[in-house]
Amino acid sequence: MDIELLQLSIVIVARDHNPTLINPDFLEYQRIVDPQWKLVRATGSITTPAFSTVTYDGGIAITVEPSKLQVLDRAGVGPSSSHAPEIAKRYLEVLPHIPYVALGINFESIIARQSAGDFLKERFLVKGSWDSKDHPLETVRLKFIYPIDRGRFTLELYSVTNRADSTKTGVMAKGNFHRDITDPREPAGQIADYLLLAEKDYLFYERTVSDSLSIAK
Repeated sequence: MDIELLQLSIVIVARDHNPTLINPDFLEYQRIVDPQWKLVRATGSITTPAFSTVTYDGGIAITVEPSKLQVLDRAGVGPSSSHAPEIAKRYLEVLPHIPYVALGINFESIIARQSAGDFLKERFLVKGSWDSKDHPLETVRLKFIYPIDRGRFTLELYSVTNRADSTKTGVMAKGNFHRDITDPREPAGQIADYLLLAEKDYLFYERTVSDSLSIAK
């Protein structure tokens, strides 16, 4: 079984993001994105007081609400090859005085496997009357929570079939590294420091998924 990364995202939580700022002209002028990037046609940019999103052809989508900024990369590459961490870093440099609260680094992968639900049951659960012919268990969803420095790592595993964006069937793995601001005097700097851990987080995420599912390397 191979672990196929589908997307990663960087989420910066704050008390006062300004969605009205986020539009293609602002992002290009401030060099938050490459000026050569092309917007997705028709739905590439939406800006309102409560919500803004800008989506580019290469798979990058930037979304801002008052409580959070999300940079999503659907290119299926890890942090060292993704534009997402650098976009988030540049945003912090341009807007350093926003009251930032926390950072989330998120990964979503699929491990292709037939009968994924049965695999998870056999891997993690003992047999019992709670899963019988009369009352068959349809889906298994598992959550693992680990403490990390200044936050927590949460891993979810569950079976998927007939995904809208894929013909694959298998085990979905979602990982979230959440770290809180501990120094309110330098929140942007602390978020930037957390961003430097993205590649290390990705390796730990993949290793935990691999170990939990006994995937041979």
